[in-house]
Order: sequence, then C-alpha cells, then structure tokens
Amino acid sequence: MARKIWANHKPVGEVHTEPRKKIMVALVARAGVKSVLVQEWYATLADPDLWKPSPRFLDLPITIPLHGVVQTPAESLVELIDKALTLSDDFALDDPDNYVYRR
Repeated sequence: MARKIWANHKPVGEVHTEPRKKIMVALVARAGVKSVLVQEWYATLADPDLWKPSPRFLDLPITIPLHGVVQTPAESLVELIDKALTLSDDFALDDPDNYVYRR
C-alpha cells in the first residue's frame, strides 16, 4: 500500500541544471503546514524519459510558529538568495583565502 507523503502537492515549476537533472519547486501541505518544496529529480541513461525524485530536497515552511511567534522562513530564504545573487557579481571563482577543506 502506498504511503501518503503530502496532503496536497502543486508543482510550480522546474529548472534543468544538467541534461538529466532538474530542480522542481512545488507548494505542499502536511500536518496543517504549507511549505515550499525544492527537490532534485534525475533521469537515468537507461530510461531518460522517466524522472525520479532524489532524496535531496528542502521542505521550507511558508509560515510556522516558532518560540511563540509566527515566523516566515520561506520569505527569509528568498531574501538571502536575492542577496547572494547580488553579491555574486564580485564573487571570485577561486580565492585561496576562502578555501574550505574537509577531513
């Protein structure tokens, strides 16, 4: 038996990031909370017409009560993305002073 993931799901649009990868944006609802879902989808070489959801996604509540106050994390994220796009004009593709390493 299939398991219900969303009480409502409405695709808004998609952006292809590679020939066989795309990011889909949708409005979703679950447990009385409306969210914006940003999810990566992929197609395989064996079946390029079948798009499958990746486990990589961001479920961002539009409004949610946090610490007794209604917060709007989706709006805040849009503001941060807009700021990042503005700063990207002067952002170097390679800067030794800002390398990030992993162990």
